[in-house]
Amino acid sequence: MYGIVAGCHLLIMKRRKLFYVPGMMSLLVVPVLFYYSFNPTPVKRQPVIKFFAPKESMARPYFKGKKINTVYLDDNHSLNVEKLDFIAQEALKLKFYHDTTQIIKVQFTEEATYGEFVQLVNSMQMNSIKRYILFNNSFYIFGEYPPESQYYLTY
Repeated sequence: MYGIVAGCHLLIMKRRKLFYVPGMMSLLVVPVLFYYSFNPTPVKRQPVIKFFAPKESMARPYFKGKKINTVYLDDNHSLNVEKLDFIAQEALKLKFYHDTTQIIKVQFTEEATYGEFVQLVNSMQMNSIKRYILFNNSFYIFGEYPPESQYYLTY
């Protein structure tokens, strides 16, 4: 009988409303924490210089019967800046006139810096010059072939 009385007491007793503040906070905060903790950080891409360095047997046929204009980059770095500007201008002429009879050869001496090499490659990329190679401590710039689909006027 004692058990029945205790059970009736539970039925008669008014229940309190429970506010689950910690539970509600976890429902709102935990997804935000998961988003920030598991969000992968973007990988920073490092700049890369890509160019073609051929074997000697592959490069020699490109030099036959062509005039080679040589520019030396030496220890005078202030003059080398002007030389690099001159090289960029001459390379643009080769590209614009589609001159395949000339080659610009940039000879790096022991005193030339890596920054000058990067500046040379950067100027080739900025001017959209596609035909250049690094060969035997020299940088060769070739003229581009004329496009095949040109329209000619005939009278």
